[in-house]
Amino acid sequence: MKIFFWLIAQLLSSASFAQSGNPATVLIRHDTTMLKADKTIVETILQAIGQGKLKAVDCFTNQHIPARQVYTWRMSADTVLRYDTSGNYTKHEIVQQYRKAEVITQIRILQDWYFNVTTGQFISHISWIELLEEVRSSSGDLVGLRPFCRIYY
Repeated sequence: MKIFFWLIAQLLSSASFAQSGNPATVLIRHDTTMLKADKTIVETILQAIGQGKLKAVDCFTNQHIPARQVYTWRMSADTVLRYDTSGNYTKHEIVQQYRKAEVITQIRILQDWYFNVTTGQFISHISWIELLEEVRSSSGDLVGLRPFCRIYY
């Protein structure tokens, strides 16, 4: 009886695959690549998000970034006093900071590499890209990079 159960266990383990999907395609690795971002590429991506052509997600909260808020998302706002030409106080005004394409200097790409056994080809599938913006100290020194948004494919 033990031999029967051992034989069944061996057959089941050899007939099952750890990966689902096409058995001729084998996952080789998950790979993260960093690219230096060109200003025009970043501007194009931000415009596409602003027009609603691409869906951006906040990397920390997984919250959808509304298209009209792409340039102001998680940017600071300040209240300033406004005066007329004669120097009299008129009102408080909120001044919103805007994100510039120049501060987004890196793009991080997560991709999966597959190998198709029957054709002998490597296949790359991009899962998402992240736009990384510079973080600077109060004196202007570069502290590091932080993800601004993630775009899923």
